[in-house]
Amino acid sequence: MKNKLYAGLLFLNLNLLAQTADQPSGSGTESDPYLVGTLNNLYWMTENSGEWDKYYIQTSDIDASSTSAWDEGQGFTPMGNIFIKFTGSYDGAWYTINGLTINRPSTNYTGLFGYTNGFTIKDLGVINVNITGADRTGGLAGWIESNTTINNCYTTGNITGTKLVGGLVGIVDDSSTVSNCYSTGSVTGSGNDVGGLVGYNKFSSVSNCYSTGSVISSEGIRIGGLVGRAYGDSISYCYSTGSVTGSSSIGGIIGFGSGGYSATGLFWNIDEFSTDNGIGIGITTMEMMDAYTFCFAGWDFEEDENGNDNGTTGGTSGNGTDNWWDMVQDGNHYPVLSWQNGDTVFVTDLTNECLTGNGGCGDPIYNICTNNIGAPPTCFDIVASGEDLIVDQSAVSQYLADDYLRFDVFEYQAGAPASGTYANLTRRRPLPNMKLYGTEWA
Repeated sequence: MKNKLYAGLLFLNLNLLAQTADQPSGSGTESDPYLVGTLNNLYWMTENSGEWDKYYIQTSDIDASSTSAWDEGQGFTPMGNIFIKFTGSYDGAWYTINGLTINRPSTNYTGLFGYTNGFTIKDLGVINVNITGADRTGGLAGWIESNTTINNCYTTGNITGTKLVGGLVGIVDDSSTVSNCYSTGSVTGSGNDVGGLVGYNKFSSVSNCYSTGSVISSEGIRIGGLVGRAYGDSISYCYSTGSVTGSSSIGGIIGFGSGGYSATGLFWNIDEFSTDNGIGIGITTMEMMDAYTFCFAGWDFEEDENGNDNGTTGGTSGNGTDNWWDMVQDGNHYPVLSWQNGDTVFVTDLTNECLTGNGGCGDPIYNICTNNIGAPPTCFDIVASGEDLIVDQSAVSQYLADDYLRFDVFEYQAGAPASGTYANLTRRRPLPNMKLYGTEWA
């Protein structure tokens, strides 16, 4: 009797752990995509590599927490590998896949999607992941190449690999694009090229993205808060806020860059990682929670109702028409992607208050240091108001002579952190669009 009971329980447990492959409805064409609504549908996708060139659209949130018990504890099998790449299209339709587990520490090309070519994925959240792989490991994909496009996607959880590891993607390669994405997951590697969002960006572009998780690869080189290594093409309008640990070539935003790549409008939190490698701008938490910081660097924010930023004119401040970013203006929030909040978060500081050519600025006060010809350097306050920079003339009256004042250097001093490596040190930056008005000014 006991033997029969034990056999019955064993049979029951095996049934609970067994996966069922349910083919999604649809035919997989662009006009009639496969409709993915269950974990069994995802399992069918992993088991049918002949369908990896088809169109898919997710129709509901999917609980993938049971994948932790799949395949003798190895979990989910990535879709796309070195032999058969995923070349289709996956539209997440703003749904999530929650609790995905992959435990394959000796497997390269690891993530929900392992290896893609010419692939398109959009509008998907892969949350609370627990992913362990080898080389080319990411929360969403291990390696994307050949014009693969990832847009409006995000990951949370824990991602672990060896080299070429990223919170979202391990390696972005060959004219591929990652845009309007973020990762809050912790990323751990044991080798080179590890980043909070992307491990290695090669001849591809990353734009309007951010990462907030810690990045650790203690023995590795080229370790970055957002991107570990950049080679060619561009990384623009991104930020990172997590701590970064590595052996050498470590950066708050990018660990190491070469190959003629461009970096535009990049920021990292100097309170979390104080070493400046010259890529991007390290700023304090307070500065990162001020919309002016980013808008001054050309970031495209959604403006408030009075700015009439309808996506066509860019609003009265001329801040741009794409409206990639939002930000709650209470001094306690970082920027977020505009698609993250269904209710528009208006950026009231970006209306009718900007410096010429720098759209959407508030009314900051800056301490200006000048190198006056024939006199010692001096500093005084100016205020950005509308399109003019107003100088407190009385503060420099001692240098007025012959009805004019000449300067050969203009720069402003940014606030210094209260603690850490850069405590009480002044960081100087060039001040663009400086003009002097009035008969007394040359």
